[in-house]
Amino acid sequence: MRFPCPRLDRVIVLVALLFARCRPDEPPPPTPSPGADNPVRLLVIDDPQLAEAIRRVWRAKSEAPLEVSQTPAEELPAGRLAADAVIYPSGLLGELAESNRLLPLSDDLQAAAPLNSREVLDMLRLREVRWGEQTYAVSFGSPVLLLAYRPEVLEQAGVSPPATWTEYQRLIAHLADRANLGGAALPESQPWFGTAEPWGPGWAGQTLLARAAAYVRHQDQYSDLFDYSTMAPLIDGPPFVRALEEMVAAAEHAPPQATSYSPQDAYRAVLEGRAAMALAWPSAHRPSEADDEAAAADADNGGSGPDVLWRVPPGSPDVYSFSADRWEQRDVDSPHFVPVLAAAGRLGSVTRETSRAQAALHVLAVLSAEWSREVAPHSPATTLYRESHLAAPGDWLPESADPQSAESYSQAAQKALTHGIWMFSPRIPGRARYLAALDEAARAALAGEASPADALSAAADQWRAITAELGEQKQIEAYQRSLGLEP
Repeated sequence: MRFPCPRLDRVIVLVALLFARCRPDEPPPPTPSPGADNPVRLLVIDDPQLAEAIRRVWRAKSEAPLEVSQTPAEELPAGRLAADAVIYPSGLLGELAESNRLLPLSDDLQAAAPLNSREVLDMLRLREVRWGEQTYAVSFGSPVLLLAYRPEVLEQAGVSPPATWTEYQRLIAHLADRANLGGAALPESQPWFGTAEPWGPGWAGQTLLARAAAYVRHQDQYSDLFDYSTMAPLIDGPPFVRALEEMVAAAEHAPPQATSYSPQDAYRAVLEGRAAMALAWPSAHRPSEADDEAAAADADNGGSGPDVLWRVPPGSPDVYSFSADRWEQRDVDSPHFVPVLAAAGRLGSVTRETSRAQAALHVLAVLSAEWSREVAPHSPATTLYRESHLAAPGDWLPESADPQSAESYSQAAQKALTHGIWMFSPRIPGRARYLAALDEAARAALAGEASPADALSAAADQWRAITAELGEQKQIEAYQRSLGLEP
């Protein structure tokens, strides 16, 4: 079936429609220049696989012209994006919005596109696509770190999946000892670990945030990474130090190669029977030759690895109050786990420079809604994100995943992405630099080069320097908007 897109020469952009919520100092856009020779321009950032999938699917399903280009984030121009729409890592929303390069999506503009946004899971629809009090994007899916585990190993060891980080820490030591595994124990000649975590470059800091979130995210306070009124870093405080200390302790029972692992690598360690548990998310995409070799080995073994089940990440009844400077207990009935949003994920936005906002949003809507299964799974940075994906999550899992594993992943992802409390990975201007400093601290502690407290103190000093360089007041306002506030 061909894409029911209106001809571009019939798209009329109403100035009042587009700019009802724009900044008062912004001039109206130029009059549209429609025509088949002037295609909608879509820029894809940091995702060549996704860009290629969009080109392929669009050619097969639509006669409307679409020009797709792609670029690494570090090569983004400082000014115009030279595009009508852009798809980008979720954490870049703040940088693009604060530099005034994205158009807020007014209610009228959203209503004119086939977004079917009510089907998008709550945390993505209500939180991740928003900046301040305005919606700026549509979601293409955003995975969070979940707990993957081998049920037969835990059963033979006589234990249940951990609900808290304290239980998790105790279990990984117990499960690393083959003597506790009964009939599930592997021969001594085969590597075996209690857990696998993504501590590779760019991931160690994100894993630290995932481990710290339940200690940090107090329901009665907004601040988690910074003090939202002063931009003083909080990452050297007690909850982060505790999380990094536990992370370092876990390294004794994790693969040495974990310092090169991504979330998909950690998942594969469980899938291939090398670890009992993992903090991970799956992907149907295999980006490297090493992954192709793993797929071939899997096929040689009949195409099915050990069963893997999924749960929400561990949580904590203990939570730190920065305002009271003390540990407190959560209410018994309140959720104990806290997912971290914007660690990966992809968003799509209309650029402020476009003269065809309706056409640009229509392209994003069709790609993220009607053709979501054919497009989004080609990115290793996405996961299921619509209610309609939950019944058949296999598009985001390896072919070897059995139905029980797929169902458990669907349930865990749904629970994590419809949760009432969350924490954001940094998504303000300077995000990459803040995360690099946190990553450096986590990896230094894991390598034994600094204590967790000293490593995080050094990272906090770097965060202060980054904030001062970018402008303290600007960063305060951006951080407040990242939390859903308006300065």
